[in-house]
Amino acid sequence: NWDYYPWFQKISFRDGVLSFRLNDLIKPYLLQLEKYFLKYEFDTSIAFKSIYSLRIYEIIKTLYGSCQKSKTTFDIKLKDLREMTDTADKFESFSRFRAKVLDISAKEISEYSDIILTYNTKKRGRSIDSIIFYLTEKNKIRSIEAPDPEPAAPREDPIPGQVNLGDVYKIIDLLAERTIPCTSTQAEQLFVAYNSEIGERFLNNLDYVAKNNRIKNRVAYLLKIANDNVAKEVETPIESLEKKSKGRKKKVETIEPMSESRKQAYIDMEVEFAEDLWPDLD
Repeated sequence: NWDYYPWFQKISFRDGVLSFRLNDLIKPYLLQLEKYFLKYEFDTSIAFKSIYSLRIYEIIKTLYGSCQKSKTTFDIKLKDLREMTDTADKFESFSRFRAKVLDISAKEISEYSDIILTYNTKKRGRSIDSIIFYLTEKNKIRSIEAPDPEPAAPREDPIPGQVNLGDVYKIIDLLAERTIPCTSTQAEQLFVAYNSEIGERFLNNLDYVAKNNRIKNRVAYLLKIANDNVAKEVETPIESLEKKSKGRKKKVETIEPMSESRKQAYIDMEVEFAEDLWPDLD
C-alpha cells in the first residue's frame, strides 16, 4: 500500500516567465510544519562539495535541535549512519567509509557551516560499533573583545583568557585532519599551554601524538608535553632509564627488559595524571 502525491498541479512557460501551481495535497508537508524539520542557510547547502557533508550536517543539526541544544555529543550506530547516508552498500571497508564520508564531511562542515564537527569511533570487541560526533557552535567560541578607541600599549605576553577565534579554529582543524576530536574549550587550553602560538613546537608534538597509537587521550598528552619538543628526541622516563641501564651492563645484566605492556601501563599512568590536571577534557 502506498500513495503518490505529485508536486505540481500545473507548470507553464510564457515569454520567459515560468509559472507553477503546487498540488494542494502536499500543502501540509510544506506550509504547515510544526516540528521535525530543519532550516539552514542556502549558502551553507551549496558550499558543500560532498553530498555526504550535507546529509551528515542535516542529521547532526536535527539531533541538536531535537534535544533543545542541551547536548553536543551524539553517539550514532555505524549501521544506522550508513543507512541514513545511503552507504549501506558502498565503501564496504571502514577505512574507505572514514576517508570518503566521515573525514570529508567533518572538514567541510567545520569550514563552511555554522558549527565545528569532529568525531571519534567506539569499538565493540574488535569492530567499530558507533561514531561519536562532537558539535561546537562557532558563535559560542569566545573571541577577543573589540579594542578600545585608544589602544593600549602593546604587551609582550598574551593576555590570559583571551584567545583569538581564528586560532581556535586552526587548532581544531589541525587536530581534525589527524582524526583527533577536540572541543573549543580544549583548543583554547592548548593554545594557552603553547604560549599562545601555533608554532613548530606545537606542530612537532601534534605529529608525534597523532602517530603514536599507544596514547589514548591525545589532547591530554599534548597538554602534558606542552614544554617539550618531541621532534628533538625528548626521552620518556622509561627510555631514559633503559639508556642508563645500557651504560651499566654489569649491574643490570640479570634484570629482564621491560615488556611492552608495562611500557603502555606507564604511558597510561602519565595520561591519567594529565587528565587530573585538566579535568574538563573529554
